[in-house]
Amino acid sequence: MTYDLLQDPATGAAPTDRSDSGGPRETEGDRSVLEPAPTRRRGPLATLLLQPTSLVVLGAVVVGTVLRLLVPRGIWLDEAISVHDARLPYGAMLHTQATTDVHPPLYFTILWLSGRAIGFGEFAIRLPSIILGVTIIPLAYLLGKEAYDRRTGAVTAVLVAFAPLLVWYSQETRMYMLLMVLGVCALWAQLRILRRSGVGLDGPAIAQSGWGGWGGWWPWIVYTVCTAGLAWTQYFGLWQVAFQQAVFVVVLVVRWRRHRSAGPLALAWVVSAVIILATLVPLAALAHQQFSVHQSTGQAFGVTVKGADSGSIGIYSVLTNVAWGFIGYHSDAAMATMVALWPVGMLIALGLLGRRPRPVSFYLVGAVVTPIALMFALGMLKSNLFEIRYMSTIVPVLFLLTARAVTAVVVSQRVTVIVTLALVVVLCVGLVDQQTSSTNPRRYDFREAVHLVDAQARPGDIVYFRPSDLWSVVGYYGPGLHARSLSADPPLPSDGHRVFLITSPSLMDGTTDQAAVTSAIDELGAYGVLIEDRSFPNVRVRVYK
Repeated sequence: MTYDLLQDPATGAAPTDRSDSGGPRETEGDRSVLEPAPTRRRGPLATLLLQPTSLVVLGAVVVGTVLRLLVPRGIWLDEAISVHDARLPYGAMLHTQATTDVHPPLYFTILWLSGRAIGFGEFAIRLPSIILGVTIIPLAYLLGKEAYDRRTGAVTAVLVAFAPLLVWYSQETRMYMLLMVLGVCALWAQLRILRRSGVGLDGPAIAQSGWGGWGGWWPWIVYTVCTAGLAWTQYFGLWQVAFQQAVFVVVLVVRWRRHRSAGPLALAWVVSAVIILATLVPLAALAHQQFSVHQSTGQAFGVTVKGADSGSIGIYSVLTNVAWGFIGYHSDAAMATMVALWPVGMLIALGLLGRRPRPVSFYLVGAVVTPIALMFALGMLKSNLFEIRYMSTIVPVLFLLTARAVTAVVVSQRVTVIVTLALVVVLCVGLVDQQTSSTNPRRYDFREAVHLVDAQARPGDIVYFRPSDLWSVVGYYGPGLHARSLSADPPLPSDGHRVFLITSPSLMDGTTDQAAVTSAIDELGAYGVLIEDRSFPNVRVRVYK
């Protein structure tokens, strides 16, 4: 006698299905119980945020935000000038920009607006740069994803979050972080345009007909706005503009010579170029006025900082600036050590070239080399202009190329994580030293110096400073001080009063300011006794009585 496996051997009836608790379970007739419960579908935003790369980028944004909010230094000379100009009525600010400055007004307009919205306190004046510094992290991911893939974009975002130089300019009340954000957006937009118009620099291009044949309207808007913004933020942003325009020309010529359709792309490029040129017309007039004023007064473009001399530049200058881009600002001794390792970097670069890099890598290398080469040519005329901040658009691209080197060489995801974490450790060491070391040539502690004077100065005392441009930063931290620029033969107070002397040797002109300070110190020594001599990072305070 045989039994069906679904029958009870004792009764011949089908057994009652039981739940895990031992009780009877509903029969097949109750489909709502037997069928699996419908799963709740995630929305597109939730799906995007739960992807591994999105979680990595989100974590990088959170950590990068914290790092950018930890500001261990006060503002320095250039930042104080930015704040002084932004406090003026808007028309007066533009007039001051035209007659005393050498920069376009876009960043100062942003600072002018934010100052009237949230004030001019230390955190408030840094907030626009902090926001831009956080924004560049996901933008770097998008650029890496567009150029290569999600993994490269995620590694780029992590490196950018910890990059010392990017943290530094995220905390500075100047235009350089805005310049880098616009540069990243312009590169992303051009890559998207070329890919969607069937001219992919790498991988499968998305050739489309109709409106898609010229890349779509949205990337062109981003490209046009950001390109114009580069010029209106920093004149040296035109180096990236020139490179990207040259890329469009080369692409169109190649398509024409290969007898491929280039009409839609060429038309869109012409329209974009006309709009960009139209925005540059008023800027050209402003630049000419600024140049004429500074030429007539014998002033230079920019401020000479420690480490920048009036001599010629060479390969050491190039390597130093590239090292600054990767590891941030450090003492001269530390920079000399890092620059000495340049052969290692050359070997790594040659190794990557041997792996047949993709065309998009040469595009990104061109975005780095072009500003360096043009600034080098300009630096032959004025050496202090050859500095990383004036070509800061290359810094995010350097980290993207570094991320690509990691993902191209390392196949395993686990090893990629390990290598990325090792790079983060190196960046953290550089970041800590940059932010805290008193030997950092770009760190100026005017806040503590002026507060020291402000706490001790009494009616009848005299406060001097040198160089003369320090009026802006002394006025910011000590608005109640009656301070004046130091002359070679300074007026002295009556007996019983003190004289305070605030100097910043690294900002002084070696032939003019030093002579004035030396002569004045002799006069002050004859007047009274040096009762206090305090040194702060790149700032010195002397007190005579």
